[in-house]
Amino acid sequence: MKILVVGLPKSGTTILTYRIAAALDDVTVEFEPSGGPDPDLAGSATDVVTKKLVGSQTTTLADYAHYDRRIWICRDPRDFLVSQTLYRWHREEAPTDVDRRCFEQALAAVLAKEADPANVAFATLEPADYSATFDAGAELWEREGVDGGLLYPSEDMVAGEYRSLNRYLGFEVEPAASVAAGLERVARR
Repeated sequence: MKILVVGLPKSGTTILTYRIAAALDDVTVEFEPSGGPDPDLAGSATDVVTKKLVGSQTTTLADYAHYDRRIWICRDPRDFLVSQTLYRWHREEAPTDVDRRCFEQALAAVLAKEADPANVAFATLEPADYSATFDAGAELWEREGVDGGLLYPSEDMVAGEYRSLNRYLGFEVEPAASVAAGLERVARR
């Protein structure tokens, strides 16, 4: 079975990819390929789970029309914005003083918005690339849709609700699976 997981950055595509892959026996994970599907995997007998991001990669869902299942994971844009805002300062190396100051300002704005939603304009939380990324996702969805695929809310995954996904896939995903070594930085904490 060939399965495509597509969504905006910080929407849960990585963990969903690995939870699906963990439920399959002989599987190859194709993680954020820069082009279309790997032609070597096209005729392969192994299962393939491919993760694609909208906005940071050239994505054409038509390239994956031959896949058996296509899943678009969607996330509330406000939740995405907060994650994107806070994640951009998360680095493996020690942050600079400027990074730390910017992070503290962004965190203060998020906390102020949480405490009094009318107090802080939503747009002031916006990373520079948020609108372009979100617009790219909306345009891709409008142009190509999931074409018979599944629109799966990330909130369902966070809540441990996999029924619609399991029905669509024809098997149960592994909810306890974690991301591959080296990708822990993207995991929700």
